[in-house]
Amino acid sequence: TEKAVKAGIIEIEERNTRVAAKAPLEGAAVMLDLKTGAVLAHTGGRDWFRNQFDRVKQAKRQMGSTFKPFVYASAIEQGIPQSKIIVDAPISFPGASVGEPWKPQNYDREFKGSMSMRKALALSRNIPAIKMLNEVGLPAVTSMTKRLGLDEAMGEGLASALGVGSATLEQMTAAYATFAADGVRPQPYRIRAVFGPDGKNIWPDPPMPRRAIDPRTAFITSDILSGVVENGTGRKALSLPYPVAGKTGTTDDQRDAAFIGFSSQAALGVWIGRDDNTPIGIGETGTRAALPIWIEIMDAAMQKYQPPQRVAPSDVEFVQMDIATGQLANPRCPETAIAAFTPENKPTAKCRAH
Repeated sequence: TEKAVKAGIIEIEERNTRVAAKAPLEGAAVMLDLKTGAVLAHTGGRDWFRNQFDRVKQAKRQMGSTFKPFVYASAIEQGIPQSKIIVDAPISFPGASVGEPWKPQNYDREFKGSMSMRKALALSRNIPAIKMLNEVGLPAVTSMTKRLGLDEAMGEGLASALGVGSATLEQMTAAYATFAADGVRPQPYRIRAVFGPDGKNIWPDPPMPRRAIDPRTAFITSDILSGVVENGTGRKALSLPYPVAGKTGTTDDQRDAAFIGFSSQAALGVWIGRDDNTPIGIGETGTRAALPIWIEIMDAAMQKYQPPQRVAPSDVEFVQMDIATGQLANPRCPETAIAAFTPENKPTAKCRAH
C-alpha cells in the first residue's frame, strides 16, 4: 500500500511540475475487512519518517462527490427506485444574500437532460444529486449519514449534496463498507489480541459490527455504485478481474481527489491532496489521481483475499434496464444494466426511446 501511494503521488507530481505549491503532495489509503472491520492496510501519508500526521484517521477533508451515494441511499430507503428519472438542467435556489440566488453547476459546466438515478450517479452529475436531496429532505440524509458513522458530513443546506461537509478517510471507507456488508457497518480495529505472560489475551474484544441500514437499501445502493464502474467515472476499474463498485470524488479547484469503493470482501479508500488545502493540479480529479492507486492496491489485495460472489437479499429482483430512460431495455438500447429493485418498484414499461 505504501509503495502504491508513493508511486502514485510521484506520478501526479511529474504531471504537475509547474504547480507552485508550498505543501508537498500527500496521499492516504485504508482497507477494511467487510465482515469484521479489521484494518487490512493503512497508509497515512507518503513518508512517515518525514511527517507523522495520519491522513487516514486525523485529517477531516471535504468529501466532494463521494458524498452523493448517501443522498441516493436515502432515496432508496424511501422507496424511490434507481430507475427514477431526474432532469440535469439549470436550477436555482434562494442564496445566502437577498437577490443573489444559488445556481449550482456541474463539473463540466454542461447539462445533459433527463437520465435515471443510476446514470446520474455513474456520471457524477451535481444537479441531479441536489434535486434528489431536495426531494428526500435534509433530515433523511442527515439520519443516513449519522447511522453510517459520519457525524460532520452535512454541510449547509442543499450544498451538502456536493460533499461540502467533512469526514476522515477511515469514516468514509467504513460508511461505504456498510453498503457492501448488507447494511451492517463494520467498526474498524487494528489490534485483535495482546497476550500476557500467562498466555491470556489482555486486549478488549474487537468492536462488533452494527446494523445501520436495511439489507435491501444497502444492496441496491451498492448495485447503483457498480454502475460508476460499468458506465461512469470509475470505468478504469473494469480492468480488475472481479466485480467492484465505488465512487470518485473531487473537491473545488482539485484540492482533494478520492476514490472509495469495495469488492465483496473488502472496502478501500484512497485520498490525494495537500495538507494546506491548496490545489493538487489542473485536471487532477478522483478518476485521474486516486483511482489508479485504488486499482493497484485492490488488485494486489484480492490476489490474497479472493472475493466470494455476493448474494442478493431474497426480496430483491433484477431487470435489464436502459440506464438513460430507466425503463426495461430493448435490443436497441445502447447502454443497459442488470439493475436491482424491490419487487414493488421495478420498471414494467419497455423503452421506446431507442
